[in-house]
Amino acid sequence: MPVRVVESKDNARLKELRKALAAAGRSAQGHVGIEGPHLLEEALRAGLRVTTIFVAQGADRLLDALRVPPETEILRLPAKLLHSALATETPQPIAALVEPPDWTWAHAFDQDQKKTEKRQTTAFMRSAPQEILLGTNEVDRTLNLKVTSERQ
Repeated sequence: MPVRVVESKDNARLKELRKALAAAGRSAQGHVGIEGPHLLEEALRAGLRVTTIFVAQGADRLLDALRVPPETEILRLPAKLLHSALATETPQPIAALVEPPDWTWAHAFDQDQKKTEKRQTTAFMRSAPQEILLGTNEVDRTLNLKVTSERQ
């Protein structure tokens, strides 16, 4: 995987990372900024398009553990330069620009609602006590026992 070295704080991609990390939502180019190896790994695993990865010099080992698509641009820069672009108090040695998927509320509810309901119902059926599934409310029975014992 080819790696390009960046030494200037005026690099266009680095400026875009700064803006993407500072923005609430997508940047003007449609990217969001992420920071850290775990977020980057999850973005790749989820199949999101990672357009650019920024890695601090000396942290190339982090790239070895990732399945980076060949079309992803990789920029190596001095740690101090990368940290100046990041928004956290303890900057990570790797960050990226990611294109999140487009979605709407209707899309989220229409396609996933039935799957979610089926998973929730199945999980409930497997974990619920038999009394609940048969319609007997065990909680009320317990409360009635307590009330009865207090009267005596």
